[in-house]
Amino acid sequence: MRKLTVDVLQTRTPLRTLLPKGPSLGLEFPLAIPDAIGRSLLLTKFSILPLLRPTSLTPSLPANPASLLLVPFILTVPFASIVFSTLNFFAPEIHLTTPLELRPGGWLFADSFVPVVIPLLFLSLIGPVQGWGMGLGVGEDEAVLICAGLTSFIFLGRAVYNFGHEATASGRKIKTA
Repeated sequence: MRKLTVDVLQTRTPLRTLLPKGPSLGLEFPLAIPDAIGRSLLLTKFSILPLLRPTSLTPSLPANPASLLLVPFILTVPFASIVFSTLNFFAPEIHLTTPLELRPGGWLFADSFVPVVIPLLFLSLIGPVQGWGMGLGVGEDEAVLICAGLTSFIFLGRAVYNFGHEATASGRKIKTA
């Protein structure tokens, strides 16, 4: 690594030559795990639990089923993307259309349903809680781990689905069960 750093500094190699040319299975597969862990924490601990335990210093929404499901969805990145592509904000005239993410082959299809499925699963695991009347009574940390595992599985599957054909086309075979 040190030789690479020294070489870049001495030859003034532009950083863009060191970056990958585009997404690939080798790049997306290892990045799917930290992405899934971060996304599941955002959808559980950082959005639902503050609604269930409001502090007296900050105003809070009431903990009802609508707020418990909408707040995690709004806090995640796909919400803005879905709104912009549905209303065609980048077109000369604004009109409603099907979001690009939800069309066949949409690049964010997994990112669009994970913010709905993971909070439902989390609430069903830790419930019954205020605003959510059913559940299994699992501990919060265990529920977060289950949600992170499911999100990791979904994101790893997305990486293989999107870029697995490149590995088989280049002569390497992907073993499936």
